[in-house]
Amino acid sequence: MVINAEGIVIKEVHKVIFPGSNGDPYWDCVQLIKQVCTKAIPIFKEAHPGCQALFIFDQSSTHAALPPDALKAFEMNKSNGGKQRRQKDTIIPDNNPYPQFCGKVQKMTTENGEQKGLQQTLEE
Repeated sequence: MVINAEGIVIKEVHKVIFPGSNGDPYWDCVQLIKQVCTKAIPIFKEAHPGCQALFIFDQSSTHAALPPDALKAFEMNKSNGGKQRRQKDTIIPDNNPYPQFCGKVQKMTTENGEQKGLQQTLEE
């Protein structure tokens, strides 16, 4: 939260929902990411310039959800193409056993635009 010189809260982040058949949709990952990225982080940066934040979420199933383009091996086909989720490109981590690939982008689509399968992803 951001407090002015008089001690009055001028910016804060909270969201109250009233889920139900005629109410708000249940809280999900999309809403969580939107609230953190568009409200919580900018307010933190304004309230604490030059500092770094660590956001930790509890074990609620909503908070454990992943964005729609997250890498999920269980939702990949063995081979390329077919009916499978589109997954975002990733960065090969620095602890990869092959140093020449560390920090490089791994595309999750083939040159012709179809989703890569597990086999090609693992071979790369």
